[in-house]
Amino acid sequence: MRILFIYIGVEQGFSGQAIASQLAMKILACKAVTIECCELPHLDRSCSGNAFSRYIGLAVKLVRAYWGMMTGPGGWDAVHVAVGQTPFAMVRDGLALKIATWRSRRDARTFAALNGGVFTRWYKSDLPARMLRWVARQAHQLCCVGPRQEASLEKLGIAADSIAVVPNTCEYEALTSDEVTAKHRNATPLRVLFLSTLYDTKGYPEFLEALAELSQEDGPLIEARLCGPVVVSEFDQRFKSIPEAAAWIREQVDAINASSRIKVEWTPGVQGEAKKEALETAHIFVLPTTYPVEAQPLALLEAMAHGCAIVTSDIAEIPTTVTPDCGAMLSVVDARSVRDAMDSLVRDPERRLKCGEAARERFVERFSRERHRDVWRDLLGLNNGSA
Repeated sequence: MRILFIYIGVEQGFSGQAIASQLAMKILACKAVTIECCELPHLDRSCSGNAFSRYIGLAVKLVRAYWGMMTGPGGWDAVHVAVGQTPFAMVRDGLALKIATWRSRRDARTFAALNGGVFTRWYKSDLPARMLRWVARQAHQLCCVGPRQEASLEKLGIAADSIAVVPNTCEYEALTSDEVTAKHRNATPLRVLFLSTLYDTKGYPEFLEALAELSQEDGPLIEARLCGPVVVSEFDQRFKSIPEAAAWIREQVDAINASSRIKVEWTPGVQGEAKKEALETAHIFVLPTTYPVEAQPLALLEAMAHGCAIVTSDIAEIPTTVTPDCGAMLSVVDARSVRDAMDSLVRDPERRLKCGEAARERFVERFSRERHRDVWRDLLGLNNGSA
């Protein structure tokens, strides 16, 4: 079987649709399955310079990508397109899907995959919702990450039988139960981790403010890490620029580090072995996100795989991902609620261990790479053992 994956190519920064596509490619690749990919261009709004030139450059790159699909060997047995959720992205990705379908086998299976939760804010009559229905008609299945998203798609007029729920996975294998137990038994100092792109609505301000409160109280010693680059978006509520947010973070870090109880380190970017080490040694993972277009954060799955006790919020697909016995899911996110949730886990090592074990078990059961592979094999019509 030959499968074509189409997604935007991002040289710098984080792209959920690129990460999800690349994970599926790695997981499905085997002797009987050949994976091919086509990277589509995107408009990098962070670049300075002439806007007209950037648009012309984008158009040229897009035409080249389409032309490559039209003139290449074709004949794919399945096509997977990661679909963006802006009007331009849906046109770009929908056309790519049409071209790839035209160049595929007649019986090819086609999938349009959604990453992120922008569409959950739309109404059925909105132009983006109508465009999404057009994209859905080009594919056999429109894929989302959880049942809440599935319900939102049905409200937008997408037929229930054309929706496939494909939960995310992550790049890591889960720790063993013994490894999780050993990590939590050796919790001096206690390590608390926040790892995400730093939009302010992802919860890092509340995380730092909660640490500041705890630093003035007696209790176990804590080593905290804030990992991620500062980014601003239309959904930010506190900061209007990267320099403003970065200056605030540094000020908070310095104030916390002046205490004798808590030391915190900000790492603007952590990847590879450094990221793996941060997850392997963390006892508590904190992501109290209120990000308006949140979906199913990959960072949560990574923390669950590593047996961390979880402090998060109850928005988007998080309640279908994390269960209450994994830690704390906050309905109200502020410095006090985050402080209380962290403090409860910090002061109760047995509960913290049980939460870490529950998170690991939940990951293995629902979000492991093996589970992700099985879901895709079912959608592709691959019988067990046939590929």
